[in-house]
Amino acid sequence: MRQIIKNEVVPDGLNEQELVARKLKGKKKRNDLAIEILRNKDIYNFFTSIKYYEWESNSELKERNFQDYLTLFLASHHRLFFEERIDSFRKIEGRLRRGRGTTLSSLTLKKHRRRNS
Repeated sequence: MRQIIKNEVVPDGLNEQELVARKLKGKKKRNDLAIEILRNKDIYNFFTSIKYYEWESNSELKERNFQDYLTLFLASHHRLFFEERIDSFRKIEGRLRRGRGTTLSSLTLKKHRRRNS
């Protein structure tokens, strides 16, 4: 939760040595772990239902919508969060271009043939 609230952004494209030199390696690993955890739908849904309270300057607790923090975190790290899914779509797209995949029209045709057999 803390990593999501802090929402520390690490610049893309840095190699291991640059991360160490800029003292960002730990932040990157924590962000990567948070994103990996949030990819699980059950955990994501759990996080969206959290009731979170902050201590106000007037010594009162104020309820905050944790979904706001979660949305901001995912917006800041969208490339990492969706990276795996985008790679999967690109692989499928490549297979379709090379004629190795199944297209929607071929699936529909096969289903139609089975029904009429």
